Amino acid sequence: MNLKSNIALIGFMGCGKTTFGRKLSKTLGMKFVDIDSEIERAQEASISDLFAHYGEDYFRALETEFCKHAAFQHSVISTGGGIVCNPQNMSYLAKISQIFFLDVPFNIIYARLQASPRPRPLFESLSKSEFYDLFKRRHQLYMKFSDWQCDIRSNTIVSFIQSKVTGQSNQEKVE
Repeated sequence: MNLKSNIALIGFMGCGKTTFGRKLSKTLGMKFVDIDSEIERAQEASISDLFAHYGEDYFRALETEFCKHAAFQHSVISTGGGIVCNPQNMSYLAKISQIFFLDVPFNIIYARLQASPRPRPLFESLSKSEFYDLFKRRHQLYMKFSDWQCDIRSNTIVSFIQSKVTGQSNQEKVE
């Protein structure tokens, strides 16, 4: 098995990792894994409930355990937005995946989250200024840990990722 047979999608909450990951997995004929959904299923609780009852540190520990023990094969992996906060998570993913950062401007993410019915604990608990600071801090980590950076607004994103997986292009960024 090719150790890098997986595609891991990283990016800030609301950037489209899950939505895009499902589409990408179908296009490429790969399995789709959503880490947040897998944690929710295993814990029989929503991410919001886990944050509310046990705190962010507890959730981040679950995330790390999932990354450490999951046996991904030929999968598109949608990560949680905070997965980059623990370098150990990124080390696990980097061993088995090409990592793509879905880069979306703050104003678009903020508008998406405001319009979303899905609860997001950090979005709901921070002021807009604090949320922007979190976005900026994580953006640096996404850039650091990604193999490729992609502007999710591009209509060529599927072909870009496909070219990186197959090694048929030298382009490093899609705009």
